[in-house]
Amino acid sequence: DNIAKNMLYDTLGGDAKAKREMYQRYLHKTPSIEEPQFSSEEALVILQKLYTEKATKPDYQAIYDSMKQSVFHERMETPTTQGKVAHKIGSYDEFIHDMGILETPHPFALAIFTKGPDNAKSAAFIASVTDKLWQLQVSEYPNQ
Repeated sequence: DNIAKNMLYDTLGGDAKAKREMYQRYLHKTPSIEEPQFSSEEALVILQKLYTEKATKPDYQAIYDSMKQSVFHERMETPTTQGKVAHKIGSYDEFIHDMGILETPHPFALAIFTKGPDNAKSAAFIASVTDKLWQLQVSEYPNQ
C-alpha cells in the first residue's frame, strides 16, 4: 500500500530526493542525514498541508484519495473510523506506524509512530488511541 507515498515521491523526483524535497518544502529545513526520516510531528505538518491544499492541487487530491482507499484496514481504520480515514501505514521490524486524516465533523490529522517487540500490540495501541480520540472529537469538540 505504498501508492500514495510513491505518487508523492514521483511528483517530487524519486525516493531519497523526494524526502529531502519534502523536508525543504513542507518543513522548511534541510535534513542532516542522507536519507531523511520523519518524526510524527513532522508527518502532521505534511498531512495538514495535504488536507488544506487538496481542493486546489489535483496531485494532493489524488494522494488523499489513494490514502483513503488503503488496502490496510487496521490500525487507524477501525470499525468506528471505517470509510472515514485517509491513512498511510508503515511497518519495519519493530517499528509500526500509521498517520492519517480522520474525517470527523471537525477533521483532524493524527500520526502515531511506535517501536516495540510486539507488532500486534503496537497495532492495537494505534487503533485504541485512534478510537479514543475519535470519540473525544465527536462528543467534546468544539464544546469545551
